[in-house]
Parts: sequence; C-alpha cells; structure tokens
Amino acid sequence: MKKLCLKTIALTGVLLALTACNGEKPAAPSASTLPAAAEVKTSKADLSPCEVLSDDVIRRHFDTADAELTRKQSRYSDDPLCTVSWPKPNAAELEQQRAQAMSDYMTRKMRGESVERPSLRTTNEVTLTIAKTDFESAERALESFDGAMRVLSEGMTVKTDRGEMKSPTYELQPVTGVGARAMWAAGLSQLSVVTDDRIFHVGVVTGSESDQEKAKAIANDIAPSL
Repeated sequence: MKKLCLKTIALTGVLLALTACNGEKPAAPSASTLPAAAEVKTSKADLSPCEVLSDDVIRRHFDTADAELTRKQSRYSDDPLCTVSWPKPNAAELEQQRAQAMSDYMTRKMRGESVERPSLRTTNEVTLTIAKTDFESAERALESFDGAMRVLSEGMTVKTDRGEMKSPTYELQPVTGVGARAMWAAGLSQLSVVTDDRIFHVGVVTGSESDQEKAKAIANDIAPSL
C-alpha cells in the first residue's frame, strides 16, 4: 500500500490534505467531509507568505547568527504556504549522528527487527500558510476555523486510489493572547489562528520546548500585515 504523509495545508479554512510521500500531487479531500462553505471572497489571493516571513521577522525571534535563510513555497498547497529554514549551529555534528543512526536502523531492519526510522533534523524551520479566503464577517471566519479544528481533531475521510482512508487526528490546545481564537497542535508543531477575517497557520520546528511560544510571538508579529 502506498504510504501517505500528512501535510498541514489550509484549504479555505480546512487544515488537512494528504499527499503521497514521494511528492505526488495531493489527493483531494472528500467533499462530503468538509465543513459547510461560507460566503467568501478572495481579495488577498496574491499575498505571499514568503514575503511576510521576512528576514527581519525570523531574526527577531530566533538566534540565527549569520546563517543563510532559505525559502521554499509549496507547489501542492491550494493556499500560499512558505517554509523558511536555516541550519542548526551543530548541523555538521548532527549530520554525522544521522548517518550513524540510519546505518543502525538499516542493520536492524535487515535483521527483521521492528524499529522506527530515525528522525534527526539538521535544520530549523518556520512555516506560514495563509488561507486566501476573506470572510464576510468575523462570525463566518470563526465558523470556518472551528470546522477546520474539528477536522484536525476528529480526522476526515479522503479518497485515494486504494479506496477511502481517514486522516490522522491531533490533540489541540487552546492558546490565548493571539487572534480571535487560536489552537496549538503539538503533533504538528503548528499554531492555527483566526483573526477578524483571516485564517493562518504558523509552524515552528526546532525541537525546543519554546516552539509554541515562538509560533505565538510570530503570529502576533505578522497578524497586522495579513
């Protein structure tokens, strides 16, 4: 069976889409699983998250030293999604550790042992997804946001070439002090925020216990520009 990977993509307020791990085009969610559509307009469809996540924004919230910041805009997200990454200070050491961990993993797999593939990151990442939908009222925005959060916490059914599959579910934690409403998904290391007429998602993946607070600080920093 083809393995599927969860991608945190905002689809008109719905957080989830599934893509094949080999980078194929995302499978469209089943329409019957999506929250009821609100009356919307899309006047900010050209808003670029890579421009919003400027060098100044990143360097205000992280000690990047003189590291080069790399930006990559997703080709698969219906809504604009940008990833900013930079190497960890000890990236070379981590790369050696990762190579050794992968060697050990392959050896144990060949022995028939049940082991998890090692995950050792050599980079820090910040992602920003901006839903390109402008809602006609704050109430409509909240309705769509709440529907998206239900999908994230309860899962949704998607159609694949192998039949129907249900997406993973994640535990959500309310976060105060940002937007009209915000939820943190620890399993995704992502903060989802709704303002008066905008839904956006900030992901911070550094492996630090401060990732949630960093995401909140960035969200408050960029919210006025959205």
